[in-house]
Amino acid sequence: MGITEQGYEVGRENYFKSVALAGALPGELENPATSAGNAALGGAEAQEKSAEDITQANNAWVGPVAGMLGSLGKAAIGVAGSGGAGSIPNPSMNDLQNLGMVSPLPSFSGNP
Repeated sequence: MGITEQGYEVGRENYFKSVALAGALPGELENPATSAGNAALGGAEAQEKSAEDITQANNAWVGPVAGMLGSLGKAAIGVAGSGGAGSIPNPSMNDLQNLGMVSPLPSFSGNP
């Protein structure tokens, strides 16, 4: 093998090495960008979760307070038809007449 042929052989080896390195290069350049994007997305998801947790904590008092107010309201006016303590009274006309709150109606017997 002569000098020229050896030069061709070295050139061919260099070419194949450079093609192999160039083929690996895009993957090397994309990985840091991809991992940076994943890190940013992970940070955004963690921030969103934290904000959601804070909102839930800030609104945690609403349910119990609304339940207590509803219970107090029911106890104050009573549940319709319960007849228990705190129920709304429903007096009859006779009860109102006995208490002097209304006058008895005149009764008619026969034809006027």
